[in-house]
Amino acid sequence: GIDVPVTVNENPGVRGTEIIDAVDDYPLPWHPDHPYMFVPEGVEYKLKKLRRTQPDKPMMYSEFESGWFTLFGDDLPSCRIGEIPPAWIDALTKTVIGMGVNALNNYMFCGGTNFAYNQARPNTSSHDWMAPVGEWGQLAPHYYVIRRIGGFIETLGSQLAICPPRHDLIDGDGEEISVFRRIGERSAFLFPRNIGATEAERRFQIDLPDSGETLAFPRKGAYTVAPFSAAILPINVQLTPKGPRLLYATCQLFRAYANKDEIIVVLFEQPGFSAEMCLVLDPSDIGADVSGPAEHEWLGDGRLYLNFTHQDETQVVHIHAQHPITLVLTSPDRAGRTWELSLGDDRLPLISNLYLLRGAEVADGYVVAEVDVEPEATVEIEYPCSQAPRQILLDGEEIPFSFDPGDGLT
Repeated sequence: GIDVPVTVNENPGVRGTEIIDAVDDYPLPWHPDHPYMFVPEGVEYKLKKLRRTQPDKPMMYSEFESGWFTLFGDDLPSCRIGEIPPAWIDALTKTVIGMGVNALNNYMFCGGTNFAYNQARPNTSSHDWMAPVGEWGQLAPHYYVIRRIGGFIETLGSQLAICPPRHDLIDGDGEEISVFRRIGERSAFLFPRNIGATEAERRFQIDLPDSGETLAFPRKGAYTVAPFSAAILPINVQLTPKGPRLLYATCQLFRAYANKDEIIVVLFEQPGFSAEMCLVLDPSDIGADVSGPAEHEWLGDGRLYLNFTHQDETQVVHIHAQHPITLVLTSPDRAGRTWELSLGDDRLPLISNLYLLRGAEVADGYVVAEVDVEPEATVEIEYPCSQAPRQILLDGEEIPFSFDPGDGLT
């Protein structure tokens, strides 16, 4: 017999049965007055109706369109809409996750070709659909957007999945600004989104699910919601199984690595963004020194408050605790191209502008990485380490590098 879930795509007639219905939508970017956007009959409406009519099933988005099909004689790369900006994919992805979607399938994630007459007429043989991995294997700009979200889900996805959406607690002005909420028994996630052309400022207030304490943030100033943007802000989450608890952060998280001798957390935001975060540390770490470009304050109950501004260049903040923590502050572009090196049981983030890391291994005292770079690009790689590397070779030739012992960044 069948012992796996059976799902269908946009078939409301199966709701209330054992079959799981899912959502399919063809959005148009940055058209707030268009029914395919976020207004009634668009994706928000569909997801609310799905939650209401199928409350006992996981919310699934089976065809998350990153583009449209292509018709003979119509626009490229997508019918009717041309190019879809990466910021739109970022905002739409975070919107549907904020509304409760726990299973999301990009259509297409890898583009392809329908040869001869295997395509639907009058479609062209190209089935690229502006996929993150394109028809001939190229990586689209929004591939790196999806990588950032994927890194976040790999770090905190298990905690996010058990936080149901609270559609009754959506904040905002009802038009351009929205803040979606997912709240569980211990953790919560906020999803501020701005689909307008003007930045907005917000302050957040939420009752912590496990204690009932009212948490209001940011402590200084207000949170800036940039135009045409969305974010995921975790509340009261465990960064690593045995590591610190993140009470909140106003910058975005890409990855957290639990290594043998330290925890490395990669955070990103646009240069000039003033961010703050609050960590709850082990009692043995209370009062630890902090170095790097961040103001800090111990608030009691093991809470360490940090305030910093993201810059064009990558920055490093060290918390010199018994259980050391390294915060890597970088830009969205660099976070999307941050790759991972495995050094034994440890994992090291490689912050870069590399097009792709194909693989890496440790051999004869060297970390050997096979990478792709874009034509005419100046290769830029940074990684946090406790001591300077002995030598760096590129295609067999030694190249100069800098090492700052203060921040431990090569």
